[in-house]
Amino acid sequence: HLNTSAGRGLHVQLFQISTSGRLLSAEEVSGVCGQLGWQHDLLSLRQFQTESQFTQAVGSFLGVRRRAPACLMIQCEAAGQVSELVACAKQCLQGVIDSSGAGGRDDEEAPACAVVLVLQVARLCSGAGKDAVAEVSAFAWACGPGASHRWICFHLDELHSTKGLRISDMHGQSPTDAVEADFENLVSQSWVPACSRLRDHSSGQTGRGAHRTGLKDVLCKDERFVAAIRSRVLAMLREAESLLPSPKLWLNRVALSLRLLREAGSLRQAGLARLQQLLEPTLAEVLSHADRNANFDALVGGSAAVRAWWLGILQDPSLMPLRYEDLLSPADGAVKPISRVVSEGFVCRLPWSWLLHRSLKVQWQASCRDAKVLTALWGASKWAEILRSATATSTAASGGDEEEGVAMDVDENDGQGAGELLPEDDDMGLGMEDMFGAEQPAPEPRRSIAPGSSSRGAVEAWSVDYCHDLVRMEYGSASDDLSPWAAEELAAIE
Repeated sequence: HLNTSAGRGLHVQLFQISTSGRLLSAEEVSGVCGQLGWQHDLLSLRQFQTESQFTQAVGSFLGVRRRAPACLMIQCEAAGQVSELVACAKQCLQGVIDSSGAGGRDDEEAPACAVVLVLQVARLCSGAGKDAVAEVSAFAWACGPGASHRWICFHLDELHSTKGLRISDMHGQSPTDAVEADFENLVSQSWVPACSRLRDHSSGQTGRGAHRTGLKDVLCKDERFVAAIRSRVLAMLREAESLLPSPKLWLNRVALSLRLLREAGSLRQAGLARLQQLLEPTLAEVLSHADRNANFDALVGGSAAVRAWWLGILQDPSLMPLRYEDLLSPADGAVKPISRVVSEGFVCRLPWSWLLHRSLKVQWQASCRDAKVLTALWGASKWAEILRSATATSTAASGGDEEEGVAMDVDENDGQGAGELLPEDDDMGLGMEDMFGAEQPAPEPRRSIAPGSSSRGAVEAWSVDYCHDLVRMEYGSASDDLSPWAAEELAAIE
């Protein structure tokens, strides 16, 4: 505005800036004007006892001929309590400018000069009385030309730099784009409210709520975890956007709601609150699937390979599909107040074993119980691709030179054995060691790697972990909830 005013030959331009935040200190004003190359002076409206003192101070500043732009900043705290004083000050400013001739167009070469009146107003808050509303109406929202069309008015929620999204970052953007611009910060702020929306379905998962809340500092600082959560949350939010009319006008609707402005205290805070209102139930839904059967424990305490497996599956929508419409109540279409964590009553040893079990059942039925066909289907699946990537991550992390191939023992009678074991359930008889070792779509029988290889050990360990989970998924809850003879039977089956 100063540059524009100077180009039109206007020597002095009047600005009114209202704010609900803290006023600027002398050091802060000096720093801002110093960066812009302006000369400046800072006054407080309440420091003057008489009108003549105020007029003299303003006249002294305007009477100096300068070669650089200048700014006279006059601040007034709690302006709503002295509205008559503010009105008088504005009239005095205009009178001084007119009498000195500083506001004319005679000197085309004169540098621009600004007189900035900064008014601190009360925040709109819940329970605010009529006086507070009138104060905001008089100052904060008086954005436009004032008396004699000479005042340019602005309202700034904060005069100081703030972390996170600004109004300019949110305006004209869809909710998903705004969330994506500051995802890490918003997720960190939404983590605890999202965890409070979770309800554990299994009675054996006591204390998980506090445990999930405590994982905030660990997981929100993990770049790979945040990246995995980002892809799933943003996909669901984009689906939610399709249900909104004119999604890019969401901030306009917030600005038109006096209730939201009162509750938040400022337009920026109201916009951030709206984004969190969209983010929290979506994040809670993702977390409810991610911590099924205490799945977070494997991520936090697992090896590099286990973590790569965990995150790879979470990022793949084909292995764990999530839809925004699952958050909506079928009765009225409103967002459900809670998300249930459905667990089978045991702590999983292999992350996402229930999803793997479901996928392998489908592959087993599609293969018509042929072990070779099943192994080929597995080798071409996303599961095998993520496993190979996780194994490579483990090898790179250990710095070893182990052989990349993994054993794959295939028996011609495996299919028959499976049918005899559980014919009514269409379960798989192929050893999980064979499945985790599948590297090629068309395997050759009886390939093996050198004894003692760490890759072989990892395959065996993961196979044992899967069998532990498989037995509990097929035969009931954890052994702690069973009688001694039933626990022994589970161990024998495992």
